[in-house]
Amino acid sequence: MSRGKFIAIDGTDGSGKETQVNLLVERLQRDGYNVAKADFPRYTHWSSEFVKKYLHDEFGKATDVPAKTASIFYAVDRYAASFDIRRLLEEGNLVIANRYTAANKGHQLGKIKEEAGRREFLAWLNDLEYRIFDIPIPDLTLFLHMDAAIGQRLAAERDSREGKKLDSHQRDINHLRKAEEAYLFCLENDTVENWRRIVCFADDAPSAIPVIHEEVYRVVKEIL
Repeated sequence: MSRGKFIAIDGTDGSGKETQVNLLVERLQRDGYNVAKADFPRYTHWSSEFVKKYLHDEFGKATDVPAKTASIFYAVDRYAASFDIRRLLEEGNLVIANRYTAANKGHQLGKIKEEAGRREFLAWLNDLEYRIFDIPIPDLTLFLHMDAAIGQRLAAERDSREGKKLDSHQRDINHLRKAEEAYLFCLENDTVENWRRIVCFADDAPSAIPVIHEEVYRVVKEIL
């Protein structure tokens, strides 16, 4: 049995990650693939307790918590999930993750201004997650790029419909813009993950969901 493929879908807030993951999973299943889905952070699992406290400002304002400290909270959650992901891949399944290590590379690397510091953090995070914790490296990391201001507006509208509140990251437009810059930095400088970018907006409006899906599907099929 050949090893399955592992695809991570990440992106700026409001880019429709969950929607695109679900559409992709459903279409690949129709194509005949055995597909498993992973969602991060796993808010109902014990391994995300520090993540939840962090996002609710229980350690101080989340954007003020050092990048490496916050990254460890998320990395522990992925480590706990990695055993199931590895088993699924060994069984030949196609695993689609809604967020993964790339989320740390965007939201935490975005806290660092200097290029040298960003490069050091990126190397440190790859070492932490992929060598020390030894979690699976995605065969493809898709970055759904939504402009920060558009994304914040869409996220606020979504949470209002669902009766939720924006978390500490989502409320801070400066943090979201820095995260957007950080993701783009990773596309150019991360040599560990196989990044591909999909632009999800034009001018000051989001692209249509089916249009984004077709591009996601096209890129994914290239590696299958």
